[in-house]
Amino acid sequence: MVDRSKKNPSFMKLLINDFTKKLLIPPKFVRLHRETLPKKCTLKPTGTQSSWPVRTKLIDNHLYFTKGWKAFAQQYSLQYGNMLIFRYDQDSEFYVDMFDNSGCSREHVTTNTAPMLPRQEKKDDPGTAADQLILTSKFP
Repeated sequence: MVDRSKKNPSFMKLLINDFTKKLLIPPKFVRLHRETLPKKCTLKPTGTQSSWPVRTKLIDNHLYFTKGWKAFAQQYSLQYGNMLIFRYDQDSEFYVDMFDNSGCSREHVTTNTAPMLPRQEKKDDPGTAADQLILTSKFP
């Protein structure tokens, strides 16, 4: 029987905190595959012909996707709560499966907008015009 976990190791990331500039590669994954993890690698979103060069960088004893990650996150409009599965082919390439907040596969719609983090509400923030209309309407 073939052990596929060694052939194509993978990890999952739930996008929380500030994932817009760098993304932590799980320490256990790094520990298990340290000898094959490159400083330069390529992200290949499943279902596309795209490939994105990114760099890995050790910061405070943790390995991150850094240079190139921000552009990838923007291009694919990654948002807080999205889930990504990275499958490493050990040839400097990670195939990336993307899922939306409902757990369903994301359609690979690309945009040039910034990644979306959850909105930080302020007590004195009146919100959007639509929010104001709802708040002042007799029939919200």
